[in-house]
Amino acid sequence: MDAHIILSDAAQKDASGKVGLLGAGWTITGPKVPPMAVTVFLRIGWEEASRLRRWMLRLLDDQDKVVSAPDDPERRVEFDGHLGLNEASDVVLEEEANLVDLATSLAIQVQTPQLEGGRRYRWVFDVEGEELASIAFVVRKDKAGV
Repeated sequence: MDAHIILSDAAQKDASGKVGLLGAGWTITGPKVPPMAVTVFLRIGWEEASRLRRWMLRLLDDQDKVVSAPDDPERRVEFDGHLGLNEASDVVLEEEANLVDLATSLAIQVQTPQLEGGRRYRWVFDVEGEELASIAFVVRKDKAGV
């Protein structure tokens, strides 16, 4: 399994599974951090796809602590779910299954918490506790140094 993360201003996944990105590819933001989208692109071998696995995406600060939600310090900025084909999935012909990996994606729009200027943060994506991808970004200090 292979994963890549792209940060953007907005992301939307359509019915066919394609993701449209607006303002994609940034690594520096702020000083006021606008809403952002985190898109994870995954490639999964067909032999792995039938196994249901738990994924987690979380925002870490420069001390590797999960950032708290803006409205509730007890709630962490993290998302989770499950990956894998289920019985309701489209049937793929056996001879087609070995031609390419299964491609899927997650597009999550985030109402970003107040993040401190001059610090580095990173989004981390893992599957069953194994980190598959991460992307770091920096929040600029405002002119007052905050």
